[in-house]
Amino acid sequence: MTHATLTGEVHVWYGRVGATGVLEDLTLLSREEKLRCARIADPLRRRRVIGLHADARRILSRYVPIAPEHLHLVWDTDGNRSARLLGCSERARCPAGAVVPCLAEPLIVATALCAHRWAIASATHGPLALAMAAPPPPGPLPRVPRPADSEIPDRLRDRVRLEAAVRASGHPLPVGPAAAVYDLPSHGTALTALACAHDTPVAAVRCHEVP
Repeated sequence: MTHATLTGEVHVWYGRVGATGVLEDLTLLSREEKLRCARIADPLRRRRVIGLHADARRILSRYVPIAPEHLHLVWDTDGNRSARLLGCSERARCPAGAVVPCLAEPLIVATALCAHRWAIASATHGPLALAMAAPPPPGPLPRVPRPADSEIPDRLRDRVRLEAAVRASGHPLPVGPAAAVYDLPSHGTALTALACAHDTPVAAVRCHEVP
C-alpha cells in the first residue's frame, strides 16, 4: 500500500487501544505529542490518546517508507482529532533533521476515539473528520424518560453524523452543503460517521480493521 493508492479515496482504519504496551507506544511519539498527552488529567483518557497517536503513526507508515517514530505529524490545536503528515512540499515547516516523505501534498488524518475503540481516516484531501459514539450501557431505570430502545440507534446516528459534519465544516452548525457525510460500518457497538468537504469528490471509502 502506497501514498498513490489514496488518490481520490478515503481509507478508514478500525482498532483498539491496548494491543501494544504504553511504553512501546510512547517511543513512537514526538516530544510535542508526549507533552500534549501529559496535559490530559485523566489517566485512562491519557493512555487511550497515547495509543491513538501511536497507532496513527503505525498506519501512516504503511503508506510511506518511513518508520512510525520518524514521521512528522502536525496535530490540530484544539484536540487530537486531526493531523497532517507533511511532505517535501512543506519541508520548511519541518524541524531540522526531520525525515520527510516525498509527497506532492500532505496526507490528511482524522481520528475518533470512543472508550478503547478508535477510528483513523487518511486521505490526500481535506477537510476530513470522523465521529464515533456508542449507546449507553443498560443500567437502572433513569429518573427521566428516555427514548425507547428502538429509537436510540437512530438518534445516536443523527448525533454522530452532525458531530462529523461540524468538525469537517469548521462551523458551530453545518451551513448549507459544507460537508458530505458518510455512514461507516459500526465498530463494535460504536456508530461511526465520516465527513469530507462537499466540493471534494471521493472516489471510494475503504474500511480496514487492524487485528
